[in-house]
Amino acid sequence: MKTLLLLILLLQDGPIVFPDLTRPVPPPPPPVRPERVDAFSVEDIYLIESDLPLHVLASPSGVVEVEQEQQGTVIRGKFAGGNGSLERRKISRTNGYLVTAAAPGQVELIVLPAAATETLEVRRVALRVVGRADPSPEPERQQDAVAQAFRAYEAAWRQAQTDLADRLDSGLVTSESDAADWFATANTEARKQAFTPLLQSEQGAFGGIKWTAAGHAQFIRRYATNAK
Repeated sequence: MKTLLLLILLLQDGPIVFPDLTRPVPPPPPPVRPERVDAFSVEDIYLIESDLPLHVLASPSGVVEVEQEQQGTVIRGKFAGGNGSLERRKISRTNGYLVTAAAPGQVELIVLPAAATETLEVRRVALRVVGRADPSPEPERQQDAVAQAFRAYEAAWRQAQTDLADRLDSGLVTSESDAADWFATANTEARKQAFTPLLQSEQGAFGGIKWTAAGHAQFIRRYATNAK
């Protein structure tokens, strides 16, 4: 009987409390932020996706080409930031922009929404295109906003000439006046796309209620200074 009572007492929580060992819980590791792609091979596709229509300009011209595709388009190729093998990717956003290499070198993408009204909406992405034969990048030339705008306009102007030639060869344009009218429209759009970032930077620097003749003159005088 005494043995049974002793067992019952041992199984019950008594008034005596002994300390337990408390081990500190290590904090969770910080989330890994993906590194942005800043270089890709001439064989790769640099894919930009957006739900908003964009203007994607490249400066200088001749390093990359930009092609627009729509949502749902399936693309097969090697992708910048991928594993280096051929794969298929489906454009999930409303607009897709395929940046492909024309030659190794340094290039800056100037990306802004088609309906952008503020300078802050302009995104600039510096990229290095690496070729198989010459993996070393060329020295990047310093360019001010004016040089970038004119180079972007040159690229768009040359592309418009190519598009017009294709239309002439295919029979879509059949007269000299139609060719002149088509290119006038394309040339206007090329100038608009190329010089919009420059005009927006001016608006942000001295436009609107901030405008003064002295401030305007001081800002644009840099254009001549930087050209020397």
